[in-house]
Amino acid sequence: MSRAPWDAQSEVLELKSSSRAASNGTPVAFNTLSTFFRQYVRTRGLRGASLWQYRHAMNDFDRFCEEGQFDDGTLNRWTRALIDRGFKLHTVRSRRRRVLSVWRAAAKAGLCEPPHVTCRVVRVRKPIEAMPGPKAPSPEMRVATYLRRYERERDISESAIKGYETALANLERFARRSIVLRELRDDLLNAWLEFELQTGKSRWTIRGQRGAIISIWRAAWRDGILHKPPQRVRPVKRPALTSEAYTAPQLESLLAAAPLLRGKFTKGPATGIPRSVFATAWLLVAYYTGLRPIDMASIPLRDLLSGNPFPVRQHKTNHVIVCSLPAEAIAAARRLTEWLDPKDAVAFPVHRSTLFDVWRELAHAAGVKGSPKWIRRTGATASEIQTPGSAQAYLGHKTPGLAYKHYVDLRQVTNNRELPPRIGIAKGGEA
Repeated sequence: MSRAPWDAQSEVLELKSSSRAASNGTPVAFNTLSTFFRQYVRTRGLRGASLWQYRHAMNDFDRFCEEGQFDDGTLNRWTRALIDRGFKLHTVRSRRRRVLSVWRAAAKAGLCEPPHVTCRVVRVRKPIEAMPGPKAPSPEMRVATYLRRYERERDISESAIKGYETALANLERFARRSIVLRELRDDLLNAWLEFELQTGKSRWTIRGQRGAIISIWRAAWRDGILHKPPQRVRPVKRPALTSEAYTAPQLESLLAAAPLLRGKFTKGPATGIPRSVFATAWLLVAYYTGLRPIDMASIPLRDLLSGNPFPVRQHKTNHVIVCSLPAEAIAAARRLTEWLDPKDAVAFPVHRSTLFDVWRELAHAAGVKGSPKWIRRTGATASEIQTPGSAQAYLGHKTPGLAYKHYVDLRQVTNNRELPPRIGIAKGGEA
């Protein structure tokens, strides 16, 4: 007898009885359990996200209980109710497990009988024949549903997906309902943008969320779902930013303070490396290559030690640039070989948060402010001062003007603008 085909990607949830015999037991008063829960929280030291999850599960179970009492059957019905309400499998298991832990602890303390669980949450796969086909997109489709299809059909990063979802969540929070595609109109977006501007949010954030919603709207129009593209959505002007970079004396103070750092790394692939050796090498390599911190974390150590120009693919733009190092940067990187294998190890194997922790200590020791991102700006500014127009190539940009807009410190670059004649001075006369 042949088995029916199964689709591993399609799953439904059900409650499956276990081999243990059913036992209703004596109903437990929920006020007894909720009172014990407050003591349970203090003795276990729950806080933060764990405390919030326990309280959320207990409050939801409290609302479900009838007349303030419950037993095993109530717990099973509550679990079924969570499944019917569309909760995910791990959410149902998590809430059920937290209620049971409090119940068992109360029973251990002698306040009630222990639970006799007669069912468990399992996963059952559904045959392919029973699966409904995908719904054809229509103007009545929810924007959130279309957004999932939009993300599947395009190569979008996780951060971009999160940005789309955040923008849609803010729009639906403003409208106080779920938005369908046909409701995407200029007047709705304009009212939403006006509200967001009044809340005091950054114009950069609002502009990005505006672009996310417009991208979804325009994609639905190109797919033929909507008959009208976005036309008169109000623009959001961003304030001009002035980049700040380290000056030459500040950079020298950082380099002088780096060998004075104490301690070693105790976790991960960088275990045993002195923070002073790491900070010195990272500072020199980052300055001479102009790479972002995320790109610095993926450079093979063998490329730094070769002494030859080496290519680096930038994570943000996917563009490849060629970098080279002077002798002092190579010598600083060579000290890392005492703890790292130059054949297959990356040069700076630390997490972003660890790098920023080291940098805060380094900046404090040098008496300056800033973050590791300032090194890229400092290199671009120094290159522009030495050779005007070279900052774009140093940064690996393809767009002209982007270096001056976001990286070059205009206060350090020589100002070639000529001043007008002084007031009260006639041509050829005296003041």
